[in-house]
Amino acid sequence: MYSRQIVVVNLPAIRDLVRFHRSRVDAPWLRVLFVTSMWPENERPDYGTFIHTQAQSLEDMGIAIDVVAIRGYVSSLAYLLGWWRVRAARAECHYDLVHIHTGHAAPAGLIGTRLPTVVSFVGGDLLGHPGKRSTALKGGLQATIFRQLA
Repeated sequence: MYSRQIVVVNLPAIRDLVRFHRSRVDAPWLRVLFVTSMWPENERPDYGTFIHTQAQSLEDMGIAIDVVAIRGYVSSLAYLLGWWRVRAARAECHYDLVHIHTGHAAPAGLIGTRLPTVVSFVGGDLLGHPGKRSTALKGGLQATIFRQLA
């Protein structure tokens, strides 16, 4: 015998795992797509502020910066959805460059792109995070993968 299980999917919550921010620059001389898993928002206003500041500074220079913000801290599913949103953004707009911030966001931004791409690794992306054994093991594994991407 088997039992049926009903899976309830909260579509608004799934859609909110990846957020897209359109540039405020009207007539850019360069258009860049940022792909990041670090972006400030109401729940985490200090998270990724250096990336946000970089985007604002570039926009002040007349460069359009669109952002795919992957909220991986909410769910790992966000990274898969991030890849889909990056593809959609590239289909909607011509970008001159893709700039990926963090090793976690790298697969979403790298897979399938033929555009010039920059990957900026942050924190322990390449060297891992010392600490508790389980955290160090996970961080070490991620760092090994991210070093291969570099």
